[in-house]
Amino acid sequence: MILKKIKEMNLDILKSNIKKIFQIKFFIYFIFLVLIDRVIKIFTENKILNLINTNIFEFNIFYVKNTGISFGLFGGYINLFIIITIIFFLIQILFYDYIKEYGFWLLILNAGAMGNLLDRIFFGYVMDMFSLKVFFYTFNIFNFADILITISVIVILYKEIIKKN
Repeated sequence: MILKKIKEMNLDILKSNIKKIFQIKFFIYFIFLVLIDRVIKIFTENKILNLINTNIFEFNIFYVKNTGISFGLFGGYINLFIIITIIFFLIQILFYDYIKEYGFWLLILNAGAMGNLLDRIFFGYVMDMFSLKVFFYTFNIFNFADILITISVIVILYKEIIKKN
């Protein structure tokens, strides 16, 4: 189906979709979120801190090199994850007219994906740093980009479920 859609599209439609996606205000938000992710990673690389510790809530910062995806799964396949992320971006450009209603949430999702993609390209791993424990549950170590991706996916899925009902 995707290949059929690509064949049907002409270059003008592709250019038009790229212009719609990269509106200046969205582009500024995108760059801002990617920079926040990068600054947090640089700070973490240089200073390791324990932030908040109580009996109920514990939040720490560590320096972890993750060569996999979420939860460290599939470690060592950096090139595959780079290709998958680039394909993810290209599919969004091709199908923008179908997904544009999620513009803001896609911006957040893409900023997170770009933050992790840049780590994979330039360092060969994604830096994770946040450790969160609430009551007895400890979340796997994650980063700011992961927060952006998770929140946006949850909102998009929620909107899709609401739309279908």
